[in-house]
Amino acid sequence: MAGKKFDITKFAATLPEAVPDSGTREQIEYIDEAKLSGDGENFYSMEGIEALAQNIELVGLQQPLRVRPDPDDEGGYIVVSGHRRLTAIRTICKADEPERWRTVPCIVERGELSPAMRELRLIYANSDTRRMSNADLSAQAERVEKLLYQLQEEGVEFPGRMRDHVAEVCQISKSKLARLKVIREGLSKSKQIAKAWEKGELPETTAYALSHMPTELQDEIAHVYTHRRNYYGHGLTYLGERNVTKIAEALAALDALPCKKCGGNCSDCAQGKREHIISTLIESCYSYAPCGATCCEKCSELATCKQVCPHLLSTQDQLKTDKRAAQKAEHEREMQKLQAELETLRAQAEEYSRVKAHIAEIELSARERADALDAATRAKLQAYIASCTSQCAQVLATLGSTCESVSAALRHADAAVSQLPGAFTTLESQLDELKKFEQ
Repeated sequence: MAGKKFDITKFAATLPEAVPDSGTREQIEYIDEAKLSGDGENFYSMEGIEALAQNIELVGLQQPLRVRPDPDDEGGYIVVSGHRRLTAIRTICKADEPERWRTVPCIVERGELSPAMRELRLIYANSDTRRMSNADLSAQAERVEKLLYQLQEEGVEFPGRMRDHVAEVCQISKSKLARLKVIREGLSKSKQIAKAWEKGELPETTAYALSHMPTELQDEIAHVYTHRRNYYGHGLTYLGERNVTKIAEALAALDALPCKKCGGNCSDCAQGKREHIISTLIESCYSYAPCGATCCEKCSELATCKQVCPHLLSTQDQLKTDKRAAQKAEHEREMQKLQAELETLRAQAEEYSRVKAHIAEIELSARERADALDAATRAKLQAYIASCTSQCAQVLATLGSTCESVSAALRHADAAVSQLPGAFTTLESQLDELKKFEQ
């Protein structure tokens, strides 16, 4: 390849098609998984293996692995693409049905391309199909840069800047590539920050702000963030770029602040200020942290601050004494005020007791009068009932004698009525005799 120029368009054309022509169609071979080994240069994330294993166990392996013969192991193969799939299959074999997954469908790459060119082709293809985190993109860009320099040593020419070619292969903008490089280099020495970045738990803007800080400060910020009171084990996911920037600005102002007591730097004398700034601004970027721009002597929190400058400890003690004296005087004034209010309340309570006793007497008198009135009314009512009862008895007696007289009269009338037929008969006979006499 000596003297050959690198053309990204022609390079992309060498990638395998989604559905190749029948004459060039790649063949799938089933290879024992024990003969497959991972590529030590693989930089892609290996997260989510269990979920992938469950998916493969449910629907099967939808895409074969791409492998190449291992030059150091006859009959063995090195995985080019499919490290996560192979790991998931081995996870299934350990748990269940090892015989079913003993052989793995693979496409074996055989060609004259150099290993660097083959890997570059794979990375270019993955840039289109694989969903990658910023950390994966950063690792990919670093690997692509090494491969391009390796190809350059093999004789391939790269017109223009190497960064432009790296951005084209990774299919990201040049500005993002530059930011990822700054982040990768700036966070590489801080284990906790770098781990959070690799796991995708650190926002890009926050990582970029942290990458401009010394490693010791990065570790300090991560420690304070993960040990604060309201931390719930979510890594550095919610560490904001604004918080980091405000901390950097406040610490820079602190480093530039002179000490009026000794003539040195304030940060050297009042070392507790640094911790106070970080812990305050970690909680909220809108918190008030004057330590970076103000001498402790002028701080409104001087009397209570635990990170006060050692030169002002005596001043702080005096402020505490004055504050306690003021609090004591205020307490005494409050006690006097409460005593006066207590006397007023006592007089009101006594007046209330008198009024209550008077009301009780009125209630008792009213109850007695009501009881007396009730007894008199009851006696009158009983006398009236007795009178009515007597009158009713007299009426009933009179009515009884009247009924007896009427009954006797009725009997007499009945007797008289019963004699009427005989009387009529006698009268008729007398009339008949009288008529005869007249004739």
